[in-house]
Amino acid sequence: MGKRVLAGLVTGAAFAAVAVIGAPAAQAAPAVPAAGTPVNCANVYIGTAGNQQFLHAQCSPVTAHTWTLVVQCSSGATNSSGPYSGFMDVYLYCPPGTTVTNGWINYT
Repeated sequence: MGKRVLAGLVTGAAFAAVAVIGAPAAQAAPAVPAAGTPVNCANVYIGTAGNQQFLHAQCSPVTAHTWTLVVQCSSGATNSSGPYSGFMDVYLYCPPGTTVTNGWINYT
C-alpha cells in the first residue's frame, strides 16, 4: 500500500504521513502538498457544480511511481480516482446533496 501526502489544512511535520483535505465551514481553499513531497499538486480545492460537491487537484508524481486522489463524503461514501503515473487534472465528486468531508492523495 502506498503512502499519503498532505494536500490539506494541516501543517509542518504531518506532511510525511497523511494527505487530508478537510472541508471547513467557510470552504477555504485547501493548501497543496509541501515542497519536496513525492507528488506535486496545484489548484487543490473543494468546489460545487449544481448540487454536487467535488474535490479538484492537478497533480503529477515527482519521485512517486503513481498517485491516486481520494475523497470522503458526508454520506459515508469514499470515492477514488487513479492511479495515475503522470500529470492529471482530476475532479472527484461526492453524491448529489452531500459534502466533501475529507480528501487525500495516496502515492506509491
